Amino acid sequence: MGGLPGAYSDALSQCSTDHAPWYVVPANRKWYRDWAVANLVLEAFDEMRLSYPEADFDLDAERRRLEADRAPAMAP
Repeated sequence: MGGLPGAYSDALSQCSTDHAPWYVVPANRKWYRDWAVANLVLEAFDEMRLSYPEADFDLDAERRRLEADRAPAMAP
């Protein structure tokens, strides 16, 4: 395969892996490009099954400290 389409095909077949896939996303419609990329990122995050780590500090004490720091600014 030659020319520019062949170069794209070669690049994708040589660089895209299961661990780091490449995607061809049409960019002639910005709204569709943005939607497609957002969905690819969301799918990747879902597959990672991310979660917040357990807190290694007193969560209630920290919450009270933050609320106390904020209280003077909130007073009328």
